[in-house]
Amino acid sequence: FTMGGAVAALACRRFFKFDTVVPCHFGTFPMIDQTSEKFEAGLEGSGVKVALPKIGETIAI
Repeated sequence: FTMGGAVAALACRRFFKFDTVVPCHFGTFPMIDQTSEKFEAGLEGSGVKVALPKIGETIAI
């Protein structure tokens, strides 16, 4: 709740060495990003995979 998608992507790139990330807080409140688009755009070219399962879909971690 403290940052939007673009800043969250920057934090993922700058402070962590993730192989895969799962965005999950977008669209939870009207004042924050309603989609994961800014987060995904912020990670383009970083080599970090964004796993965005559909509602009800499972992913293996």
